[in-house]
Amino acid sequence: MALYITIDSGNSATKAALWRGDDIVCLGSADEVARAMGCGKADAGILCSVGPHKAECLSLLSETCVRSYDLGADTALPFSVSYGPGLGADRLAAVAGASERAPHRSLLVVDAGTAVTYDVVTDGGDHRGGNIAPGATLRAQALAAHTAALPAVMLAGDTPLTATATADAIRSGVLRGIVAEIEYYHRRLQGAVVVLTGGDAPLLAPLLAADGYDAATLIIEPKLVHIGLKSILQYNENRYH
Repeated sequence: MALYITIDSGNSATKAALWRGDDIVCLGSADEVARAMGCGKADAGILCSVGPHKAECLSLLSETCVRSYDLGADTALPFSVSYGPGLGADRLAAVAGASERAPHRSLLVVDAGTAVTYDVVTDGGDHRGGNIAPGATLRAQALAAHTAALPAVMLAGDTPLTATATADAIRSGVLRGIVAEIEYYHRRLQGAVVVLTGGDAPLLAPLLAADGYDAATLIIEPKLVHIGLKSILQYNENRYH
């Protein structure tokens, strides 16, 4: 059974996965996955990088994989893209992962990390573009940095609909604001399934559930980018090898 390595190197962290066929057997740092490989080599690996560690990740892939791919504009994709130049590799991977998790469905793909990205996929597998907004931490930090009286707050905590304390008001405003964005796009894309991933997904999911989102309308997938990377990797392996 084929061994694959997928690496997601973002603005805040780098995570890697070792796949045996369609199953992840190790998920952690790039070094942890390299150690799990031992002295052997994976059949192929792929990198999705939007952060500062691209060179190190590519070097690791060349050492641990027979073939390696750097996901970018020239990479063959299992879906069509209407977006112009500059679409981030993380968004390409998330779209591929969402298409794997919910094939033949209209999708709103939401990756809630340092930035929140919104991508639209048709039920025919066409990526129709999307938008980018500041992530929850950036929003909270901006309030603390650019006002005289508002404090820095932790995002984990109470999120009342109408807060009676400043910390709760900031937290609720930030997180419920992102939920409102998701619901706005979802309402405009009638019939779409929301596929949610990213570091802030656990904070957003309960608020969406409280607003009536269920398994029919919301898929939460922490490993979405890795699933998409593996899908793109297999597509290229089948295409060229």
